[in-house]
This record gives sequence, C-alpha cells and structure tokens, in this order.
Amino acid sequence: MKTPSILLVGVNGYASGYVKKVLDLLAEGRASVAGIVDPTASRCSDLAALTAGGAPVVDTLDAFFAVGAAGSIPRPALHSQKTSATLLPQRLCVENTPPGKREVDLAVVATPIALHAEQSCALLARGIPVLCEKPAAGCLADAKRMADAEKASGRFLAIGYQWSFSDAVQSLKRDILAGRFGAPLRMRALVLWPRSLAYYGRNNWAGKLRDGAGREVNDSPANNAMAHYLFNMLYVLGDAPGTAAEPSLAEVRLMRANAIETFDTVSMRLRAAGADLFFHASHTIDKGAGPIFEYVFEKGVVRYVQGDGAHFIATFSDGTTVDYGDPFADQWRKLTDCLERAVDPSLPPPPCTIATAIAHTRCIEALKAIPIEAVPPEQTHFVDLPDNDRLLVVDGLRARLVSAYEDWKVLTYE
Repeated sequence: MKTPSILLVGVNGYASGYVKKVLDLLAEGRASVAGIVDPTASRCSDLAALTAGGAPVVDTLDAFFAVGAAGSIPRPALHSQKTSATLLPQRLCVENTPPGKREVDLAVVATPIALHAEQSCALLARGIPVLCEKPAAGCLADAKRMADAEKASGRFLAIGYQWSFSDAVQSLKRDILAGRFGAPLRMRALVLWPRSLAYYGRNNWAGKLRDGAGREVNDSPANNAMAHYLFNMLYVLGDAPGTAAEPSLAEVRLMRANAIETFDTVSMRLRAAGADLFFHASHTIDKGAGPIFEYVFEKGVVRYVQGDGAHFIATFSDGTTVDYGDPFADQWRKLTDCLERAVDPSLPPPPCTIATAIAHTRCIEALKAIPIEAVPPEQTHFVDLPDNDRLLVVDGLRARLVSAYEDWKVLTYE
C-alpha cells in the first residue's frame, strides 16, 4: 500500500504542532511529506527531518504547483506559472521533479487566518483534500468561497477545531442527538487567557481587522485564541452529525483596552437551537482561567473545568453520571482522521468541515456590526513580565466576568 503523502502549508507558529505529529507519522511509516510551503520555513527547527525524503521547500503554492502537483486521484491540469530556481535560494530546486509525479493525499493549511481561503481554494481546485486550521476564515465571504470550492472539488475541506474530532465531544453529541439530554435550555463558557504586548506584536495581523495586504482577519478572542469554546456550543447543538447550530446575537458587549483595532474582551448572549448561549472571554486579565463551561438541558447538565485530565462530566436528573472523557486526549487526531479519509473515500466526511464551521464565521461576521467600547486608560494598569514584556490589565474585569458567568448574564456596564 502506498504511504499517504502530506503537504504542509505552514510549519511555524501553531503549525509546529502539526510538524511534530507528522514527524511521528514519518517515524511510524504512516505518512510521507510531499512538500513544504512556507516563506519562513528556514526558521523551523525540524526542517531537515521533514525534508530527509526529498520533499521540496518553497515559498508559495504556485511554486509547488509548478512541479505538476495534484491530488492522488487525477484532476485536469491547471495552468501555473513556472517558478525560477533563482527564487528559491538554499532550497531544493523543485523544477527537476517530473511534472504530475508529486501526488498529495492531504494538505494541511496552518497559516495566518487571512490566507486560509485563498490557499484552501487553490488546493481544492487541484483535487487535494484539505485540513485547514481554525478559524475557517476572517470573514463570511471567504468562508462561503471555501464552501463553494469544496463542493466543486468533490474533496473535503476540514476545519481543525480539534475538540470536534475528539471522542469526548463526539460521544456527547451522539447522546444529545439521541434525545438522552432532552432539549437544550442554556449554555455558558468562560475563557480568561492573559495575552501580553508581545502577543499582539508577534505578527502584522494580531488584533487587526485586515492584514497588510487588505485581507480580512478580524482577529479577536472569539475568532482566534478562544474560538474553540464558542464553536463547541454551536457544534454539540447541531441537529445532525457534522453540523453546528446557526447562531443569532441577542446581547453583546465588546471592549478594547490594548492598542488594537478589534476587541480584547467579549461578553455576549447568543440564541441557537432554542437555547441561550453565554460566552465570556478576555485577554486583559491578570490571572488565567478556563475554559470552563456548563451546558444545561431538560434532563441533565454537562460540566467541564480545564485542568490536568479534566473530563466532560454529565449529571442527569435521576442522579446518574456519565464521564465522556478528556477532549484534549488526542488533539492531533484531526490530522490522522483527515489523512485516513483522504486516502479512503468510502469513509464518511470529517466531523468538522467548512459547512460545519461556517456557523462560527457567521457569528464573527455579525460581531463586526457591534460597536467596541474603548476602556479608559485610567481603568487599566500594566504588569511587568519577563523579557521586557508587559501585560495590560483592566481593573476589576476578571471578577466582573466571573460574576457574569455565574449569574448567567452579559457583563454589565459600570
């Protein structure tokens, strides 16, 4: 049997996690590397190991496509401008690879948010299945373009919300669909993760509406760091496997303390599947917490507080409990699941595709219309951190968000 091949689009930052998992698969003989697409690939400490089998390293997808790369099931050839070897300094010259011989079973796109749509659509057009890291996109128009590309290609476009691939979430969702919990009544999630000035200065799009090329990013706690925990409420309420409930905004409070374009705190109530969904998240607090959540149904309650070995625990009205397990037990299962489905079309689609994840993007799109409250500087203070870094903290915000979570309310104005 042919060893399935993976194209890594992005190998630094969060993508380094995919790199480690791919190296494990290489060592086990379960995968090969078809290529690496990343203009900053030289920064990857594992680059030599990834390319030991001769995988090309290039800056752009066009450069990779120039070798005639395509999905493992043939697709009509698409025009691609030939890339000069002079544009690939100190890299393997890919022009010597016979056209049409570099097959790709799965592409993993783990690049800045604004590139997700462009890169995923280009890969799908060549018949290559894609696992794109979350969130799906920076705006609804991009997510719709991705969904259209998936339909046209006949391949899947999975979105890497790892909880959606976990046994814990899948088991819980099956029981919800089977009616074991009854109708959803209300849900709440709290995620407080401090993020310093270095976090916002690490690239040219953190906290921005658009990147330097004008592409929408809408980076925020809700569309990046804490997106999983907003999306998971929608996911478990989807009315079928591989679906998510469609949200509508009911009450929203957005706040900005850092010198950014978007917001660094969100407290809101959504409506989905007939239930109230409360989501509270902030980067401008001095002590982290969460994710913590509680999902209340007619016949039971599901609770989770992140910690070592924390599990989803359901308590039913009759006093019985069910342990659904740890959603972080294998956070890279999304990669192995997608790889299996890429080489075996008889398997069902991945549990989270663009058609699933677009529910989250609709929520982010709706938030664009909500005014952001600027926090007065006199209500903030800085905390000094190592390496000359600093954290901006909003006075009293942590306690107020915890109170809003406990009281099933949106953060109140003072």
